[in-house]
Amino acid sequence: MVVEAAAGCGKSELLEEFAHRVEPLGPSLLQATAIAEERGTPLSVLRNLVNGAPFPDDVVRRFQTTSDATIRKISAEGRERARHDAAWYDLTRTFCGEVRALAQRTPVVVAVDDLHHADPDSVRQLVHLARHCRNVPLLLVLTRSPVGGPADRTVGDELFRQPNVERIQLPRLRLEDVVDILGHQSRPDTAVAERYLAVSGGNPLLLGALLEDTRAEPGSVGGAPDTGPRPGQAYGKAVLACLDRGGERTREVATGMAVLGEACTDELLSRLLDVSLVELAENLGALRGSGIVTGDAFQHPAVEAAVLESLEPSFRLDLHWRSARLLHASGAAAALAAEHLREAGRAEGAWAVGVLMEAADDALSADEVRRAVSYLELAHGAAADPLVRTDIKIKMGAATRRISAGEAELHVDDALRNLRADRLDPADARGLGAALLAHGRLEQAQALLGPGLLPAEGEAVLAVAGRRIAEPQEGAPGGGPYPAAALRARTGEATTDGPQLRRTGIPVLTRRAAPRPDRLTQRVADADGLLEANRLTDATFDLVLDALWTLLSLGALQRVRRWCDHFIHESATRGAPGWEAAFTAVRAEGALHGGNLAEVDRDARRCLTLLSGRHPAPLEASAVSHLVTVLVVRGKCKEAARQLSRPMADSLSGTIHWLDYLRARGLYYLATQQHHAALRDFHEVGRIAERWGADRPALLPWRTDIAQALLFLGEREQGLRLATEQLAMTEGDTPRIRGISLRMQGLASEGAARLDLLDRAVVELDRADDRLELARALFDLADAHRQARQSRQAAMTLRKARQVAKGCGMRPAPNRIGSSGGAPRGERIFAATPEQRDDWGHLSESERKVASLAAGGYTNREISVRLYITMSTVEQHLTRVYRKLKIRGREELLAAPRAYDFENSA
Repeated sequence: MVVEAAAGCGKSELLEEFAHRVEPLGPSLLQATAIAEERGTPLSVLRNLVNGAPFPDDVVRRFQTTSDATIRKISAEGRERARHDAAWYDLTRTFCGEVRALAQRTPVVVAVDDLHHADPDSVRQLVHLARHCRNVPLLLVLTRSPVGGPADRTVGDELFRQPNVERIQLPRLRLEDVVDILGHQSRPDTAVAERYLAVSGGNPLLLGALLEDTRAEPGSVGGAPDTGPRPGQAYGKAVLACLDRGGERTREVATGMAVLGEACTDELLSRLLDVSLVELAENLGALRGSGIVTGDAFQHPAVEAAVLESLEPSFRLDLHWRSARLLHASGAAAALAAEHLREAGRAEGAWAVGVLMEAADDALSADEVRRAVSYLELAHGAAADPLVRTDIKIKMGAATRRISAGEAELHVDDALRNLRADRLDPADARGLGAALLAHGRLEQAQALLGPGLLPAEGEAVLAVAGRRIAEPQEGAPGGGPYPAAALRARTGEATTDGPQLRRTGIPVLTRRAAPRPDRLTQRVADADGLLEANRLTDATFDLVLDALWTLLSLGALQRVRRWCDHFIHESATRGAPGWEAAFTAVRAEGALHGGNLAEVDRDARRCLTLLSGRHPAPLEASAVSHLVTVLVVRGKCKEAARQLSRPMADSLSGTIHWLDYLRARGLYYLATQQHHAALRDFHEVGRIAERWGADRPALLPWRTDIAQALLFLGEREQGLRLATEQLAMTEGDTPRIRGISLRMQGLASEGAARLDLLDRAVVELDRADDRLELARALFDLADAHRQARQSRQAAMTLRKARQVAKGCGMRPAPNRIGSSGGAPRGERIFAATPEQRDDWGHLSESERKVASLAAGGYTNREISVRLYITMSTVEQHLTRVYRKLKIRGREELLAAPRAYDFENSA
């Protein structure tokens, strides 16, 4: 009787139950189990049968002695050269004879489990026994897997040719069987049973392991309903047990399938394992029969995980390495081979570097940055050419910018060190120059690129985190915003005019010259068209940032906001926080240009959150500068000081972000009346900007910053000169920077000139829609009207200034230039006489509060709300104020000097 079933499907349990029931009936029971590890030991199964049989002692000793001698002979000479002697053949005949003799006295049952693991010599004797014991009461019960080794197949064919052989094939469990099994444990549920059947493949051993894992799950006790299988440790052990007992090479085939993964085909698996397609098909059939494999894949991912975890580490790494070479040789996709190289942690030869580079590009296209970087790191270690290693590092930096600007900086630093250590020609590493420009490291980029690769005469490199503003000179070739002729000269590549993107060794180096006013619309349209035309990739990222900064410098704030929102959403969707941080920084700058302090605060803090990590990035300085600017405007100087004390990247002072940081720190010093310290920072900004070719007033108005500090120090003429110089540098129709320059000119001027310049500044800033700068200009204009004793205009302007300031979240500065509290040194514009100061001193505390607010342009209703008093009380206080100050009404109060400023003291 031969019982066939896949591993784990119950043949051993059936044999054990049979033996348990037969033994009490009185026959002699000879029982043994074949073990795979003893397949190479001659007569190992027969020895186990003899040891448990009621044979004479001399037969047992002779059998053991002869088999031991045979084992020693095979060990010494090898199985192929060893020859059996007469004692050997006499021993095998003795076994058959002794069994026949025993069967003549009492019925005999010989039970052997897992025949497919038995040694060939024992199998031959069992076949011989089946052939020559037909006329005695002998029952031979054998269990086997459907697949075995070559010898097992030959012997099995001979066995099945015997007329007295009964063959039984055990099926796997059906759905009704699983429902019945589950019904013994809880209320049967067909849907749950279907899930158990799907994961177990109908294999009883696997099903039992699944139930064991489910019972071991936390919360499974206490009668909780079973929602389905949860493969765990028991399931993994059961899978391995099935593989060990399934056949000679079943586990090996499963291992190959697990390692090859989705790339597995019969041909690749055959070549990887060095097995014939016929033998492979038999083992795959056994795996399918046991429910471990369905079709060409594992029944459940937990099966693959269990197989891989069981492998010895070095063997597993070697399998991955061989798989990578095999896949590459067969022309498979680069990603498949690269994944095996990554799993092997090993890459050798130019072919491996090429595969990894190609797979990294594919991974980046799928937004799988970490995987791409792991491929590039492996390729960098395998590359023999120093220039190739440098290029790989540059590529790693570009890819890592998606997720961490700080990590990207480290890769660029590594590339720069490699370049210097290997003494490469800078002309061969222009890609590194591009990377340095992209990170705002202008001085290093210029030193690396050399004179031959720097912008042509009349051009300037402007790169504030990508702020290379592309503006063609008059008469220059190329009608679009990017200079095609200059690009061709630097890369040797033919390009076309217009905003098309070309892959080049370095980013586009752009021109700066004052455009004609009628070119503004075209330049905005060009930048807008470039953003429409190009998909966001590593190659286009800096180009997209350039276009956004171009729009920002041209005052197209709504377009900047719309595009930033679009790219921020895309970056977040694609899992690129590094990109998102860069676009959020641009958005914060745009919000600052529009005077929307709430948005600036939100975007700056969001940018800092996105940039938080182990490696600080210089870009954090730009976010901090935006946040500090907002805090200073809101009067929160202590919090601004805390932000300025944050640790920054070590490389910050060598990047363009340092200019933003210095300017914000100068504004903080200015707000805290540290005028000389502010002046030093503003001068440093100007010095570096001019040296780096990044002097762009539309984005960095350092001249008016210096002018403001000088005015606080009483240096009116120098302040006026710098403001006039900046106004002369304004390009085309740029109302914001014109308004800022006109405002500072007005503050540095006197009399009617001051009123005229400040009024023009208000017009320009209102047109630019910069509410912050507009509020500042309105406050200054109100102070100028008050100085000119134009009380009605002062009140109206002051009221409007407060409305604009409230709308953008600005707190009026207590020490404004031109106000009573902030006039230049040696010049008190509203110097009250002693008599006037005495009159104010006669007012009560409540009267001074009401008078101060009324003099500031507040209405009676606004005063009552602000001081929590009734309208009637306000009117009574004002009546007494007019009498004590000897004035006739509100207009004279507006023109009167104030010795008490309730608003600023509050």
